[in-house]
Amino acid sequence: MGEWERLFEALVRHEAEALGEPHVVVCQDVETGRTTHHGPYPDALAALSAAGERETAARELGDNAEVVCRVARLWAPQPGNATLTRPQDRTEG
Repeated sequence: MGEWERLFEALVRHEAEALGEPHVVVCQDVETGRTTHHGPYPDALAALSAAGERETAARELGDNAEVVCRVARLWAPQPGNATLTRPQDRTEG
């Protein structure tokens, strides 16, 4: 097996494993730009199903809203990365 084939195989394996990780759904109204976030869902399939349901629900409202939903893997914070805090947890100083 050549170098490219090994690299491709490793990438496919990595992406396939990621499907079982938590995912979120990000939906955006195409006209207004309003964006909503939903989840997390336990895996990519559950998130994909939820995205489809949200797009269908938006169409069925009958207000001609075009909503596009995308599925994204939810990454865990990594050591050394900045973390966000809630405003009430912050201390002034």
